[in-house]
Amino acid sequence: MRYQHDDPLAFGLLYDRYASGLFFFAHSLIEDSALAEDLVQESFLRLLDRDPAGLQEFVRGLLYTILRNLAYDEARKRRLRLKSYPSILASEISTDRTGSPDHLEELSRALHALPHEQRETIILKSYGGFTFSEIAQILGVPEATVKSRYRYALEKLAQLLQEDQGDL
Repeated sequence: MRYQHDDPLAFGLLYDRYASGLFFFAHSLIEDSALAEDLVQESFLRLLDRDPAGLQEFVRGLLYTILRNLAYDEARKRRLRLKSYPSILASEISTDRTGSPDHLEELSRALHALPHEQRETIILKSYGGFTFSEIAQILGVPEATVKSRYRYALEKLAQLLQEDQGDL
C-alpha cells in the first residue's frame, strides 16, 4: 500500500476513497451531520498519528474502528451532558423534521430504529463494503454473531420500510 511506504499523495487518496463511507457510518451512529464530519476528520487525524510503515491492520478497517470508538465516546459524553443539563440539550437534540421525508430520511429513520449492534453491522456490510470477517474484526465479535446481526437487521429493515410505505 502506498500510504505504508510514505507516499505523500497517498493520504489524500485514502481520504478521497473512504471519507464518504465513514461519514455515512458516523451519521448512522450519531444522527448529527456536523458532528459526523468532525468525527471523520478526527479519524483521519488519528490515522496520521500512527506510523504508516508499522500498520499491520488493514487501513480501511482501522479507520472504521477509530471512527466507531470516537462516535461511542461522543455518545457517552452526550448522554452525560443530557443527564447534567437536560433543558439545554433538549433544544440541541430536537430538529425540525417538517415536510415530507424523502427516501434517504425514510431509510435513516428505519436504520435508527434498529438496535445499534444491528445498525452498525448493516452499515458496515451494505455501505462500507466490508466482509463479515472484517466486520467481526472491527466490532470485536465472532463472525457468526455478525452474520446473525446482519440477517436480523435485514428482516427488521424490510418490516420497518414496509410499514413506512403503508403510512404514505
